[in-house]
Amino acid sequence: MGAIWIITSPRRAFDYIREKKSFLVPFVIVCVVNILFFLVISPIQSELMQDELSSEGVQMPPGVMRMVGVVGIPVGVVIGWLIYALIIWVLMAAAGGKWDYRTAFSLVGHVGIIGSIQKLLSIPVVWMKRDAIASLTDLHPSFGPAIFYTGDNMKILSFLRGLDIFSIWAIVLLIL
Repeated sequence: MGAIWIITSPRRAFDYIREKKSFLVPFVIVCVVNILFFLVISPIQSELMQDELSSEGVQMPPGVMRMVGVVGIPVGVVIGWLIYALIIWVLMAAAGGKWDYRTAFSLVGHVGIIGSIQKLLSIPVVWMKRDAIASLTDLHPSFGPAIFYTGDNMKILSFLRGLDIFSIWAIVLLIL
């Protein structure tokens, strides 16, 4: 239930995380959603990368990138969570908090569900725009002020892409 509460009742979710320190349900949710997203975008991504790889003389057999992605996603999720949990644990310890590392890991996992919601919403957007996608950046649609930016400055675009509602939501949850 903690996985649902992170969306509907964050305070209740935090109490659950402190008590149970579970991360299996968020891990499964995040991995399944990321694999689904990857399977949807991988044909488009392969097409975009084929030109780059061909110009460098690299040949990748069909399906290899897809298999590496599907296997690599759970590994990447665990590694990312371990690093983020370490950062949170250190910050909490520096602030005088009494959380252990496992609690920080569980928190990171539950907050990761917010990113999964963003990925789920991105799937239909990417699928509808698949013929207009020109770069790898286009595979990750923005849900913030970047959708209104028409300039060419990549620094501004990157900043605006970081201000999407899901990133802000996740940061607020981590601060709480």
